[in-house]
Amino acid sequence: MNTITSGNELNAKRNIFVPLAAALLMIALLPWQGASARGFAARGANGGGAGFHRANLAGPNGGSLQSSGNTTYKTGVGAQSQGSFNGTTANGASGYGSHNGQYNAQTGQGTSNAAAQFTSASGQNYGGSESSTYTKGQGGTTAINTDNHGSYDVDWARGQKPVVTPVGTSQ
Repeated sequence: MNTITSGNELNAKRNIFVPLAAALLMIALLPWQGASARGFAARGANGGGAGFHRANLAGPNGGSLQSSGNTTYKTGVGAQSQGSFNGTTANGASGYGSHNGQYNAQTGQGTSNAAAQFTSASGQNYGGSESSTYTKGQGGTTAINTDNHGSYDVDWARGQKPVVTPVGTSQ
């Protein structure tokens, strides 16, 4: 449950950066040798709902993954979502990341933030972050910062093609 499911704006702006990174790390840990996972989801009669997950997984030869997250929403009010992961592979590669998002259905405004960092077994660092703000029916802006491919601002106004502007060099 890493995505907010309230409102068309949030459905259109799903953050896949951190969940995708966690999925790639999970694939590296297969097959699991030990696992502990919990999850819950509920939908209320009044247009609201909530869910959470928590997992601790152990892979062969010492790999591991910890992941947790939660989402709440109420129709006409808004939604929030947050989550994180941290893991290592048997060969010494590691990664961690987090995301959060909020949407206020009464104002039509929302925010989304995500970050992830990975270190390969040879010590190379990869990762980045994104921060978005948006307004229902108008679009929004996103700032993207990467370790190895520079930083960018993206303006995605409604009815227009996204405008991507490089901002400086990677550090």
